[in-house]
Amino acid sequence: MKFISFFTERPISAFMVYAMCAIFGIFAFYRMPVDLMPGGDSGVLTIFVGVRGGLPPEDIESLITKIVEDEMATLSNLESIVSVSRKERAVVTLNFKVGTDTARAALDVQERLAKIKGKLPKEIEKPVVSRYDESQSPVMILAMSSKHYTPEEMREIADNQLKPTLKRVNGVANIEVGGGREKKILVEFDQSRLEAYALPIRQVISQIGTDNLNILTGKVERERDSYLLRTVGAYKTLEDLGNLPIAVTKEGSRIRLKDVAEIRDFYMEAESYSRLNREPVVSVYIQKEALANTISTAKDVKKAADEFKKTLDPRISFSVVSDQSIAVEKALNNLKGSLFQGAFLVGAILVIFLKNFISASFIFISIPLSLVITLAVMHLFGLSLNVMTISGLAIASGQVVDNSIVVLENIYQYRIKFLQFVNRWDKRFKKTIPALYQKLIRFDSNGEIIADESLMTKTFAVTASNEMLLVLVANTLTAIVVFLPIVFLNPQVRLLYMGLSITVTAALLISLLVAVSTIPSLSANIPAKWTKQSSFFSAYFWLWLRQMYARSVPFYNFLIFHGQKWVRKLNKFDFFKKYFKKIFKFYTAIFICDILLLLFLPNIFYSKLWVRITQITLIVLYMIALIIRSLITDEDMVYSSNVRRELIATKGGYQGYRHMVAWIMRRRFRAALLILVLLVGTGFLYKYLDKEFVGTTEENEFIIFVELPSGTKLDVSDKVVSEVEKVLNQLPEVQKSVKTSVARVEGWSSKIYVTLLPATERTKTTQEVMSTLRPVVSQIGKEYDAFIYFSEPVSSKEFVIDVYGYDYNQLRDMAVKIAQNMEQVKGLADIKLRYKPGRPEVKIEIDREKASLFEFSIHDIAESLHAQIRGLRATYFITPTAQIETVARLQEQYRKTLEDIQNLSLVNPKGTIVPVRQFAIFEFGLTPSEVWRKSRERMIQVSANRGDIALSKVAEGVIRALKQLPVPTGYYWEIGGDFPKMIETEKESQFAFLIMVLLVYAILAGLFESYTQPFIILVAVPLSLIGAIPLLYVTHTPITLGTLIGFIMLGGIAVNNSTILVEVFNNLRQEKNVYRALLQSGQERIRPIVATTLTNITGMFPLVFQGGGSGSLWAPMAITVIGGMTVSTILILFVLPAFYLIMIDIQVWCAKQTTLILEKIVTKKLQKV
Repeated sequence: MKFISFFTERPISAFMVYAMCAIFGIFAFYRMPVDLMPGGDSGVLTIFVGVRGGLPPEDIESLITKIVEDEMATLSNLESIVSVSRKERAVVTLNFKVGTDTARAALDVQERLAKIKGKLPKEIEKPVVSRYDESQSPVMILAMSSKHYTPEEMREIADNQLKPTLKRVNGVANIEVGGGREKKILVEFDQSRLEAYALPIRQVISQIGTDNLNILTGKVERERDSYLLRTVGAYKTLEDLGNLPIAVTKEGSRIRLKDVAEIRDFYMEAESYSRLNREPVVSVYIQKEALANTISTAKDVKKAADEFKKTLDPRISFSVVSDQSIAVEKALNNLKGSLFQGAFLVGAILVIFLKNFISASFIFISIPLSLVITLAVMHLFGLSLNVMTISGLAIASGQVVDNSIVVLENIYQYRIKFLQFVNRWDKRFKKTIPALYQKLIRFDSNGEIIADESLMTKTFAVTASNEMLLVLVANTLTAIVVFLPIVFLNPQVRLLYMGLSITVTAALLISLLVAVSTIPSLSANIPAKWTKQSSFFSAYFWLWLRQMYARSVPFYNFLIFHGQKWVRKLNKFDFFKKYFKKIFKFYTAIFICDILLLLFLPNIFYSKLWVRITQITLIVLYMIALIIRSLITDEDMVYSSNVRRELIATKGGYQGYRHMVAWIMRRRFRAALLILVLLVGTGFLYKYLDKEFVGTTEENEFIIFVELPSGTKLDVSDKVVSEVEKVLNQLPEVQKSVKTSVARVEGWSSKIYVTLLPATERTKTTQEVMSTLRPVVSQIGKEYDAFIYFSEPVSSKEFVIDVYGYDYNQLRDMAVKIAQNMEQVKGLADIKLRYKPGRPEVKIEIDREKASLFEFSIHDIAESLHAQIRGLRATYFITPTAQIETVARLQEQYRKTLEDIQNLSLVNPKGTIVPVRQFAIFEFGLTPSEVWRKSRERMIQVSANRGDIALSKVAEGVIRALKQLPVPTGYYWEIGGDFPKMIETEKESQFAFLIMVLLVYAILAGLFESYTQPFIILVAVPLSLIGAIPLLYVTHTPITLGTLIGFIMLGGIAVNNSTILVEVFNNLRQEKNVYRALLQSGQERIRPIVATTLTNITGMFPLVFQGGGSGSLWAPMAITVIGGMTVSTILILFVLPAFYLIMIDIQVWCAKQTTLILEKIVTKKLQKV
């Protein structure tokens, strides 16, 4: 092709083209966003509807939640609705399909909320629509502590200064402050004085709000200008508030607010406590938007926090105690390390197989070149650097060299054939010179051949590359077409693996261009003696280096001279030449193994002094041995005399392989039967593999939940949490692993965020730490009637069952029975219900007739009691730095006990004082603390921590345990969480695998112009399963989403080797018979096939051994490809010729049968005639 010739003839142009592309790739690398998972809208919107004064959860469900759910149910692309109704607000979470534009969806939600505003109670606050999930863990936790400031003072700083600063950070969705007490202006009324003046409390509270006002009242026009008129009435001091006239007595004197109430600048009752390592602090919990980038959001938050810290009093300690971006960056750094380690291993394999540093560098250059240019393509597609795209680069690092290896190997084969021709040249056969060789040789005066080396290298580079172009295109297309079936998977999987697909596809397409441009260009313009296949490193390359250094460094030249002299003396002894080479090769293997250990073993192992000394000694000794090896110049390393050696190796090599293939070809039907048996056995083995959705991961953080009975006082919860904190601090096995613990005490539901030391600095895993704590904290729970359980914030290992129905009591009974049956399933721990028992309450039943006699409505009574007991927000007190909520209520002595509540009184419109007990009855009862709903039905969720047990095993055990459970009519249960997604993904993957096979067949049939040969090539697909599935079983790797993608990828990768063999066979078939062509095709291509397979496998090794916290996403995929590629390559080299013969046998048999049938038909017709 002219394309190949252009790059061969113009190497500088080729270099400039790729240099510019590489520059764009480097520029893109620094501009691409970085995150743990692929970017994209998660499809979550949360509606918060607050209720002033609060309502019972069941009332909020019927009056607010159901109305909102019914209106939102018809939203486009809506996948599910989950809601929870609590006493103070309704929370409705809308889950949209992946890829939905939630910005537009949020506008649609706002419009629908405005539409149903009239149907909702007047007590509600303005609904808030946020793009985050309320249940998600904080992306960052900050803490403020001081010995000179009280928690309340620090809380004020956090509320008024820090919180507004952090809210301005892009990506921050919600900020909550814990610890300390919230500052308020308290207006606490004296009930006896209100009764003495016959003042209704609601009337006074309303007046407090209406008199706190600054308003623009108009403007006055003058001849040349105008000025504004503003009425100023806002309170400037608490004294202004206290002097507020609220009524006038009959005698005409004014009653001021301070006459009936005590006004204080104080704090509300504590609603939460916060501690860091058992020390009181004020904590700030930051949640990010669902769409926001974790790393960039955390970076911006830390930057804003650092700026805020500069303005703080130095006596206040301000620090970051939990940061999820650290785990994200660690996972990405591990993956980047795996990428470079894979590239290093690929380079080592190339050097070992090619036995030449320069030739290996030709191929190795395709790795950085292809990957760097791929970064530019990723940037154009708007991809981020995440675990999936970096995994794609790591996978591609082993595949991008395949095409280059094939091209370079074919160039080498052309060179060998030309040397054979030159070596066998005889003047008598002058007329039989091949057309390709005629322009490469000339004859001297004696008639001997003289080869034009420069023209030879360029001609062979172009011709060999053109010859393999069909194979390269076929291999590349089959490798990338396997990603097309991903579009048939569900949107979540498609979003997860689309970045990986684009990355690998771009890298392989670019590697194809590199293989047919850069490799021929380098081969044609580098002296042949440098690329000669000889020893481990080219002697001539070392000679050239030695000459360069000798010209500039005389001392080095002196060492070389005496070194060669010393080596020549040793060369006189046969044992030196014989044994040094063997020792050198053995020591090279040891050195490579040592490097692998250095890459994959934990860093803590290499912190020991003796290990580091051993490493340095090995490296120094190997460098000395390498120099001695490069100085040896015996006849085996001389270029001129090495030609015959290469010819002998080519002619007589691989005899063992030929005999083995011939033996199998003679017993081809037995071999096919054996392969069939292995496939059937592999299919049975697949059923015994565990199954997960995306796999379980290990994090350095976990959460301890402390749940107490509804209505438990804050101080009781604080006592239980303190006991758990003591265990974290005093238990020796746990203390050595814990870095920090942040306690968040809130009513009857509290949390402790535990951050562990890095994995290299502790001896226990996260699961082992939780297992150690579990029995100890369970004992605390029994003592205080508390339920204490564990959860991991990022990758939950929860097994979930959703129980649906209407009546909450019956739902509860059914959920309890399910939980009891789940206790029989081995491996499940922390079995719990997403249900809080009814909270004790006192119902105030109003007698409507009696109330009407006193001219009271139900609304008047409820509002007045609310104002007296809980208090109402009267107004906001404006200060230069903040606005402080002003809360008005009765003094505590009038509302402390139930008897006090019963003695409360109201003032009717006529000024009559009426005790509440005259028209109300007080009854004790229970009310649900919260009401959960899913898909517009009431739901109680039963969940358990499954630890390291596979999801499929747990599901099977739970289904067996619940098989005999009676289910009332109208009630049902189903497994939730990741299990339905796992089942759906497995079914879709099987369909995608079938589509992949059909696509690969279509491409091969089109390129080879044959219907039958693609079937032979596709034999590699089932052969790869024989290797992949047993390796998964041996390594105890479950079938995950990554494994299924690995199976699909194998379909495109495994056929590459069979494609090469069939193409070479087609070329040889023109000159030789079938048997010889099959034998020689394998002999000629065994080295590039093994080399490409090893580069693919070694490129993925680091993904297996250094998966990191999110390794479950890529390690199963790498194991699948490694196992499939290893076994399929071996079987293809030995079994594919036999299958080809079987196909020929079938064709011959079919032809014979067709002939016999036609003969019978013709005979019958002749007989009739």
